[in-house]
Amino acid sequence: MPKKVLAGCRIMFLGQNPSWSRDRQNKQVPNWLRHLSAQVDSTLSTSTTHLVVSSKRWYERPRSNVLETAMRMVADGSDLKIVSFDWVDDCVNSSNKKREGIYLWEKVDAGERIKEAKAARIKEKEAAKTVPGLLAEVFEESTRDHADPVEARKMAKRLQREGEERRVQEAEVRPSSLISVAIMLTLYK
Repeated sequence: MPKKVLAGCRIMFLGQNPSWSRDRQNKQVPNWLRHLSAQVDSTLSTSTTHLVVSSKRWYERPRSNVLETAMRMVADGSDLKIVSFDWVDDCVNSSNKKREGIYLWEKVDAGERIKEAKAARIKEKEAAKTVPGLLAEVFEESTRDHADPVEARKMAKRLQREGEERRVQEAEVRPSSLISVAIMLTLYK
């Protein structure tokens, strides 16, 4: 006997889930959803409760007419939920209706942007851990108890700045200096 956990849900798919075959998305998943008492719609209507959108369709610009219409419906107060394919996966796998909150594309998208920002901050922190940065940090730690704090910070900043300048100079390798090194190596062989 079918479970009625998705009774009252009218679900429409927009886009292809990359982890599903076309057969699975077009036949198997709709059958599983129907087994859980959901209706699967082929068009968006005012009675559609869930628009399941692939990441490709969510991020493509310009957005499709269907997605634009759905977003206007939500903005106008509709109970329509625009969710990721993970919501369907989790509902089917657990045979329970999952709360949509974490699956809403608005939140998924915001979460992705937060992850990207965190990754950028981590990258910046790691870049600060260059040799000059580490030397300045070691210097500051070793002189913290023995030097005037203001002077120690000034010295650490100066050492870090000098190290960064040295690193930039070392990174600027000119083609002529490479040719000179190649000639010298051949002469000394």
